[in-house]
Amino acid sequence: MKQARIFSFILVITLSSCEKVLDKFTLEEVNSYDSYYPINIGYWIDYRVDSTSYVKSGLDPQPIVTETTGFIRELIEDTIIGFDTPVQYKVKVFSRKSLSDPWVFQKNKSIQPHANFITQNESNLRFIKLYSPINPAVSWKGNKFIDTSITKLYADWDYRYIDLFQSKTILSIRFDSTITVLQYLDTNAIEKTHFFETYAPRIGLIYAEYHKLEKQNVLNSWNNPENGYTIVRRVIDWKR
Repeated sequence: MKQARIFSFILVITLSSCEKVLDKFTLEEVNSYDSYYPINIGYWIDYRVDSTSYVKSGLDPQPIVTETTGFIRELIEDTIIGFDTPVQYKVKVFSRKSLSDPWVFQKNKSIQPHANFITQNESNLRFIKLYSPINPAVSWKGNKFIDTSITKLYADWDYRYIDLFQSKTILSIRFDSTITVLQYLDTNAIEKTHFFETYAPRIGLIYAEYHKLEKQNVLNSWNNPENGYTIVRRVIDWKR
């Protein structure tokens, strides 16, 4: 009998320890973009990036398909003060081909928090990534700081929130209360452009897909495009 009581006690403790502790947010935190975009100096996040490119000329019977996988680390290194603008944060981007390779510096980018939105500047393109309040009725011109007369791809995109506060699993890692930004979706018989990003609380970007695809044979599905690219980014680790 005594052994049974001890076993029951151990079982209760074990089950309690297996319960997932959820992040608790105030209403203000839930509605604010900065709950989903960490900007702490020293914070880093790692991704696996899978890319597929399709190239087909008029003489090719089938497109040339190239698939690559690599890894990226983004590290918030320091602040950038000056230029009579709000404070910015310098982000160093590193890459490697496999998990056993050393990190190699790739480039710098920056992020800049504002009262109601946060921007990311990469390769001289400045995007408004998130906007407050986080609400399905909210939309914004996420590429309004980009000269789309030169970079035509990003012309007239209306970002909006979808799938708010949903749990998602990325590479066997479960995230609670994620939000997704649909940046652009346009599909016709021969072109498809679909960009979206998913963020987790206090972690940042955890998943993204970028599709820019074309085909001439309208009978083909979008699983068999003829030109363009698909990029999928998945989080694999971050600074706890």
